[in-house]
Amino acid sequence: MGTITEIKDEVKQEVKAHVDPNASTLQQLYQYSSTPYPSLLQSALVLATPIISGGPEKTLAAPHGSVGGGGSFLSSAAKVKQIGPSPLSSLLFGSAFALGSWIIYDGDVDSGSGFITAWSSLYLIVNGRGTLKGVLRGKPWPLLLAGVSGVNALIYGRRFFFGSAGISNDDGKRLQ
Repeated sequence: MGTITEIKDEVKQEVKAHVDPNASTLQQLYQYSSTPYPSLLQSALVLATPIISGGPEKTLAAPHGSVGGGGSFLSSAAKVKQIGPSPLSSLLFGSAFALGSWIIYDGDVDSGSGFITAWSSLYLIVNGRGTLKGVLRGKPWPLLLAGVSGVNALIYGRRFFFGSAGISNDDGKRLQ
């Protein structure tokens, strides 16, 4: 278990090196975009979606005729809807977010920020309707995924499009 403790300490040191604890909340959020951690969180959440939302096992586990009150298994299983992105979509987007995290971890913060911004925006476009349907059905998971994607699109997009010119300190002066 010593390796997990070492990794946690390394992550804490890296975050301390990139994020000023005395800065405002918006400035800290912007400073986190120079690290791969927000995108790694997004990747982990999206990759965990098939497990959390039930995935195809939920529809295959329905007993014969239990959902529709009769009829075939296929017609009753088709009525059970999955909330959130499909397993294939989760794999695609989760892998893309992990790749963007790797690009930033490898030292190319600008390219990684652009990559994560593009894929986060694409996630919102592709899964927007599913998010709204999930909210209407009382499922918070798609809304959480969309919120994390929106925040990542904003913070990484701000870094990609404006660099350090997009943030000013409390005196109104631009940070360098």
